[in-house]
Amino acid sequence: MGGQELLDIGTDLSKSQRGLYKKDEEQTNIYKMTGMLLKLIAEKQGNLYGTTEKPNIAVIKKAIDEMAKKNNLNLDGLSKSSFYEKAKLALSYTQN
Repeated sequence: MGGQELLDIGTDLSKSQRGLYKKDEEQTNIYKMTGMLLKLIAEKQGNLYGTTEKPNIAVIKKAIDEMAKKNNLNLDGLSKSSFYEKAKLALSYTQN
């Protein structure tokens, strides 16, 4: 392998990798933003929603479910366990 064939393979590989670091960075920023929003809800709503150090994810999830239902928003794929997992991960991105 060499010459034009090698150049073509290299070109194809570099195209498929383009922007991957940006996607990782974007995902990190989404988790940070989500974690901060969970903390903000807890801070603004008081004890029922937990504290900024420990937001009450169950109460927040219930409120989101109610809001989604009220607004005819489909939350398929965002089960209770999935929500908890993503919330826990998002909160981990807000730790020093």
